Amino acid sequence: MAIATRVFLAGNEPVPGQFGAIAVVIFPNGSDPARLQQVCRAFVAVLDDSGEVSERLPDAAQMVTIWPVKNGSAVPRSG
Repeated sequence: MAIATRVFLAGNEPVPGQFGAIAVVIFPNGSDPARLQQVCRAFVAVLDDSGEVSERLPDAAQMVTIWPVKNGSAVPRSG
């Protein structure tokens, strides 16, 4: 059984773990900031944090989605 999870990664940070599948969220330049904030809230609310899931399931059981962020950015921790 695979579980969909999420992770925020900054800069050239390597992808942690050996996940079963990896996806990356990419937005075009000039995207509406209010819409991005709504999408981010949904991302956090719907997908479990990969680090928390890794405590109870192997990484290979995860289909992780990466949200790239700028170095030093604050990232949401819960929905």
